[in-house]
Amino acid sequence: MTKNYTHTGRRVARWMRALLPLLGASLALSACNSKEDPAGSNQYVYVEDSNASITAFKIKADNKILRGLDTVYFSIDLDRGLIYNADSLPKGTRITDLIPVITYPTSVSGATIEMTGGTKRDGQIDYKEHPNDSVDFTGRVKLTLTTYAGTTKAYDLKVNVHTTEPDTLCWGETAVSKLPSRLENPKVQRTVKWGEKVVTLIQENNDTYTFASTTDPGAEKWEKNPVTFGFTPDVRSMTACGDLLYMRASDDMVYASQNGTTWMTMHQPMHSILGEYDGQVLGIRRNPDGAYYITTLGATNGYYDGPTPEGFPVEGFTNMYSYKSIWMASPICVLAGGVTADGRVSSAVWAFDGNNWAKLSEGKIPAVQGATLVPYHSYLRTGSSWNYDEYSTLFLIGGLKGDGTFPGQTYISYDNGVNWSLAPAMLQMPGYIPGMWQLDSTVDYEPMSAPLLPNWQQMADRQIPGWYRIATEVEDDVIHWECPYIYLYGGTNQDGVLYNTIWRGVINRLAFTPII
Repeated sequence: MTKNYTHTGRRVARWMRALLPLLGASLALSACNSKEDPAGSNQYVYVEDSNASITAFKIKADNKILRGLDTVYFSIDLDRGLIYNADSLPKGTRITDLIPVITYPTSVSGATIEMTGGTKRDGQIDYKEHPNDSVDFTGRVKLTLTTYAGTTKAYDLKVNVHTTEPDTLCWGETAVSKLPSRLENPKVQRTVKWGEKVVTLIQENNDTYTFASTTDPGAEKWEKNPVTFGFTPDVRSMTACGDLLYMRASDDMVYASQNGTTWMTMHQPMHSILGEYDGQVLGIRRNPDGAYYITTLGATNGYYDGPTPEGFPVEGFTNMYSYKSIWMASPICVLAGGVTADGRVSSAVWAFDGNNWAKLSEGKIPAVQGATLVPYHSYLRTGSSWNYDEYSTLFLIGGLKGDGTFPGQTYISYDNGVNWSLAPAMLQMPGYIPGMWQLDSTVDYEPMSAPLLPNWQQMADRQIPGWYRIATEVEDDVIHWECPYIYLYGGTNQDGVLYNTIWRGVINRLAFTPII
């Protein structure tokens, strides 16, 4: 008996150990219920889940409306009851027949969509019963969720559509301003970016000279100073490099200036100035035997001197554009077009890496002289999803062909000048800007600000798919950013008459209030 009793006792002990956690949970529940129930009944009270939060929202795919429609990103603002696509759909997208795909918790017993003010229809949809009914988003659309607990939550559903083409390069229909001359009808101009300033040298209509500078070329606030030279300047050769400006004289001698008004000789002749490369000035000299050499002006960090490659332009080329990445040991500079030593107008694009020149392409751009290269940004949709990637873009604008006519079209490169194609229609120059050559360009960033509208929210740690991230600051519900504008200066017609204009352009997307 003792043995059997002991065995039974051990089984009871095991049962007790197994029951202790359950007893503890029961006691805790009783204690909790006693607080919920002042009467002290200690009865379990079941509380219905009242969660009515939308967990996901998208639009069902419909290629007849828009390719990649189901990949459009929608923000869900639970606090304000807003669901919207911050990156608006393309202008003209039909939003009268969209099917929303809404995800919500199992605690939701009813979901009603109410449409008012739509161009196609008004009314209500029992979304839980009819999730494949289409919705007219041209008016106000309100979604109301009701839980089994009886709570409700309302959301405004917005499908935003651009009213303008966001990726159009937009120019004002009139010039933003005139060149900063002291007199009317200037003859020749040259404009370059010099540090934080834009500087312009102008030959006036009475053959005097004006040097002007500004930090904001769109504001018409130029500091203008008359300049007297002890030589005849080649105005179109002025180039900025570091703290100095450089320019040729009519006798090929190069001069330098620290302020644009006082110039000193460098005692080094050049047939033409190519531009700045890695802190030094590259130019072309002509030997007494007629051979052309590319050489460094006043070299301090190395010296390059070599014959121009076959077919290399000796004048009339574009401004040099330089770039560098973390994978490069040295910068790469690019120039295009121009006139070769035998007088041929070139359609080639050349690049230099500090040691060698290479022809990147030929015949991909028109054979022109006096065009300008504009480094900028553009946005291309990638794949079938609603994603846009930002590309560093080179525009080739203006120039004069060998037959004395203008090409009339803008060309574009998405890979720093290696490959070129005709720019899309939305990036072409408008008809009201005349064809021109011997024009200059700069890209300047203009501070902009806008209030944070109700349908914008800050997303500090994540990127919205399909959109670039632009540097922004938010202060007191106002967002600040810098918008890059293209400025085109001067340019001449076929007869060499200077246009007294400064044009300003921007890709619309960059001027919109950025998503943050």
